[in-house]
Amino acid sequence: ENLKLNIIISPFLTNEETEALIDKEFLGGIVLSGGNDITPELYGGDKKSAHKPDLRRDNFEIFLYRKSIEKNIPVLAVCRGLQIVNIAHKGTLKCRLKIHKKDNRNNAHLLKIRNDSLFRKISNIETLRVGTSHHQAVEKLGKNLISIAKAEDGVIEMIELRDYPLVATQFHPERSQDGKIIFDV
Repeated sequence: ENLKLNIIISPFLTNEETEALIDKEFLGGIVLSGGNDITPELYGGDKKSAHKPDLRRDNFEIFLYRKSIEKNIPVLAVCRGLQIVNIAHKGTLKCRLKIHKKDNRNNAHLLKIRNDSLFRKISNIETLRVGTSHHQAVEKLGKNLISIAKAEDGVIEMIELRDYPLVATQFHPERSQDGKIIFDV
């Protein structure tokens, strides 16, 4: 049976070191996690709009994501991770959202999952009740990406990459009971 390991790949590795890890057979998937805002220059945004951007991390995660796609490694992208995926596909972000809250548990809303999405086919889940807490969100969806769930205010909350094992959420699935199903898929 295949052995899959949990490995943290650091942005302090060189691209060559990162690629060498990705080339190994033991990576079962990549997680792009939440964090600070993404550097606006990467998507043509306003320089003043970002909160504590980290260009080194941004470039590293875009490289890691693209190499994962090349090697057909599944990807789970959460919050900032979804935004990285969108930028890697030439999408853009909107900033300074008024819906940003420090605690999203009181800001729960229902998401209806698109019928023809891979997530829906795999999970058989029609709706999720999740909280929202973000400062940046997708403005223009990147090439080959599909919006599979939106919040009531129109913010894209979940995306997929056409014909690829990717689940990307704007919300933090670990912060809601319904959202935790993401980890099972």
